[in-house]
Amino acid sequence: MSTQSNLAPANRFDYAAWVIFALALVAILKWHLLPALLAGLLVHELAIILAARFGVQQLGLPVVQLACEFAPQVQVAVHHLVHDAQHQVGGPAGQVDASGP
Repeated sequence: MSTQSNLAPANRFDYAAWVIFALALVAILKWHLLPALLAGLLVHELAIILAARFGVQQLGLPVVQLACEFAPQVQVAVHHLVHDAQHQVGGPAGQVDASGP
């Protein structure tokens, strides 16, 4: 019994996308941007769910596109809130360098 896959073999664009994605994940972890990333993804998914639930797509309103433009602003706001909270409790963003200013 042989199983054949309908997937096309990976090409150089696929490999480039995987490398860029891996570098982006490393940068997200290095610069402590995971909360901001999760907040942005949450807002994006929430906009899609609400648009589908209220049938906004049937009205012809570009709510999902508007939410995608609004999501980065919310993401930055959440990032600043997380950064401030980490600073208040002495988290990674709030640690003081021993070498001085």
